[in-house]
Amino acid sequence: MLHRDISLNNIMWFTRESEIVGVLCDWDLAADHSNGDRRAVDVGPSDAAAPFGEGEGKTTSLRWNERIDSKTSNPPEGVQGTAATSEAQVQPRFRTGTGPFMAVDLLISNPPPLHKYRHDLESFLYIYVCAAATFDPTRKQTIVVVEEWNSHDLHSIGLSKSQFLTRTDAYDAILKAPHADFKVMLDGPLGDLYDMFSAVEHQMSVVHQVLRQIRREGSDPVKTKAKVDEIQKHRDALATYEIFMENLREPVY
Repeated sequence: MLHRDISLNNIMWFTRESEIVGVLCDWDLAADHSNGDRRAVDVGPSDAAAPFGEGEGKTTSLRWNERIDSKTSNPPEGVQGTAATSEAQVQPRFRTGTGPFMAVDLLISNPPPLHKYRHDLESFLYIYVCAAATFDPTRKQTIVVVEEWNSHDLHSIGLSKSQFLTRTDAYDAILKAPHADFKVMLDGPLGDLYDMFSAVEHQMSVVHQVLRQIRREGSDPVKTKAKVDEIQKHRDALATYEIFMENLREPVY
């Protein structure tokens, strides 16, 4: 028997006796991977989401759907155009998601990189962080969005999250006073997930170092792409399903 349905905008689940069951939504925004390809789906123009809640904790963050046509294989300043898989051949690209829970790569890079599996895992981290940082059982809406990630400007959200993952002061500002029910998780699964994605984000500094060196010295474009691809493959390897489940203390199926 289903007891009740709960949703934080498009984050949805229901309880069945003592079991919590997640609900997948937004299948109209999915890409067809049935043949192993990466065919994009045209999701149309941007649209603003309804507020997450009302009263205390209300937010105006976007549910963001953006088509970006990219006709060049040359990466922009943020480099994400050169990833482990050949993103240059994927035309067009799309930025899809809810700003407070989107991965840093998707928020900062323009055009955005190919949407990877680890980006969805990273989204889970931000949902977890919002719960730990804002949970208040005395409030009608017990969990709200972290204030620093509550903006219409996706790039500013991305910069805030990058700082959260790489700077102690930014981490402390967001998780300075977690509820007691979540505090223990900071030294357990939540802390381990944070460390995993912190390592992923720190590798972007390596990418930027490579680019700065290239601008100073010049380099063969083919060798440059190979070097950046190598770093991106390493980033992907830091956040796999197996590592993610291990950090959650859950079995791998």
